[in-house]
Amino acid sequence: MIGMAAAFLGDRMAAVTDSKGQTGRCVADNYVLCNPPYSLVKKNFTQGWAERHMEDAQGNGGRQTSEARNKTLAAFFDIVRKQAPMEQSPEYIDTMMKNEAHGFDAKSDRKRHGYGTTPSTYGRVTLYFNPHDHVISASTVQGIGWRGMSQDEIDATNAKGVFSQRVFAQDFMVGKQGQYDFWTNHHGGKLKPGSQGFWFPESQKAQYSIGKGLDTNDRIIGKVMTFLTAPVAIVTMHLASIRINALPPNDWKTPLTAPDLPEEFVPEALRFGKSSKNFDQGNDAPGESRDKDRERKVDDPYFGDNAVVSGGTEAARNKGNDAAEGDKNSEAALRYEHHAFLRLQAKRDGRYAPDAKVTEEDDPSKASYKYKSWRNDKIKENLAANVTAHATDHSTIMTNGMHAQKALAYDIAVGRCHINEEDMQTLRKAADWRFLKELNEADPHLLFDEYFRNGRYKKKSVTEWT
Repeated sequence: MIGMAAAFLGDRMAAVTDSKGQTGRCVADNYVLCNPPYSLVKKNFTQGWAERHMEDAQGNGGRQTSEARNKTLAAFFDIVRKQAPMEQSPEYIDTMMKNEAHGFDAKSDRKRHGYGTTPSTYGRVTLYFNPHDHVISASTVQGIGWRGMSQDEIDATNAKGVFSQRVFAQDFMVGKQGQYDFWTNHHGGKLKPGSQGFWFPESQKAQYSIGKGLDTNDRIIGKVMTFLTAPVAIVTMHLASIRINALPPNDWKTPLTAPDLPEEFVPEALRFGKSSKNFDQGNDAPGESRDKDRERKVDDPYFGDNAVVSGGTEAARNKGNDAAEGDKNSEAALRYEHHAFLRLQAKRDGRYAPDAKVTEEDDPSKASYKYKSWRNDKIKENLAANVTAHATDHSTIMTNGMHAQKALAYDIAVGRCHINEEDMQTLRKAADWRFLKELNEADPHLLFDEYFRNGRYKKKSVTEWT
């Protein structure tokens, strides 16, 4: 979604000229959309309700119309379509890449793996979608990163010649043109259309939680209103019987139009360094992300395991609990999530003012006994409460290098790159907020380090500078 937004911004900017006199637009030559949340669903009551307080310039609230969404995506395709003429000549590319020993040359490569009326790797958008993505399939989202795009949607967005797509689904071969039927091609067998068996584990019904309602309100009046309106909300949610994840239409089929790959393959999940044919991962207990080689004391909030009921990941089902399976990197990611959660919770619980910095979370070793006790309880509660959390299956396509090697390498623009190593390293630092401080003092992106550190930009809050 950020890449799509950047295309619109770049299209509005003036063309730039490099040191060699080459002029170009500030738009990428090629886009691969992996599990994007952009939705083309014609009607979505749950999203409209969730966004009812968001208003446009005319004061209209709720979800953008289907027509507006189609026009926006069509405009994106038009922007990318303009990049096709910018493609480097085969002869120019061959001076660096031609390999007669392996039968490679740019012209033949484009003919085999290019897309469009004139096969090309430029001016092209490729969608990777996952039918069992538990995030993009949420009832309030239902994005193309889950559903893919039907032929009607492709036609409605004027995508012909620029857009193609691949499906990454369990037990379904990637790399051959054809069609994916969400019901007959489902790895659970030919399911009856409309069956909740589409989801593994079965998608839960949305329920109103008084506890979470009270937890998210930091004012007394808010807590009182939450308590008073809870009975009505509970009954309404029960009667509505809305599932957390949507189901695809009974006849949902998506044309797989991306060029055939040299080697077809079945997608594999890669979890803690181990690959699995079970690309649909079931449950994902966060406790499994702990470092399996780390010794822990009894007072460590990450000490101890929680029992996992049926429906967990393959490993969890076999061992019956959320015992550590990860390494120091996966645990660091888990702790990072907990740090963010605890900072927010500390403010909600009144331990810190809304605009204050939660210093005790920045360095827990120097925190007070009272904060440490509260912190430990929250971490243990979080690990136990989410032991049956569904695996998101979101953005798992590119976590497996095999997928990138066998698919992505053939869907991106091919040409000679003139960005030197030093500039490339600078761009990588600017793209990751954790490394902004390593940028040169004159780099304009260094300004954003303030925002990622304390939520301010040029000493102003977000609401002030926007």
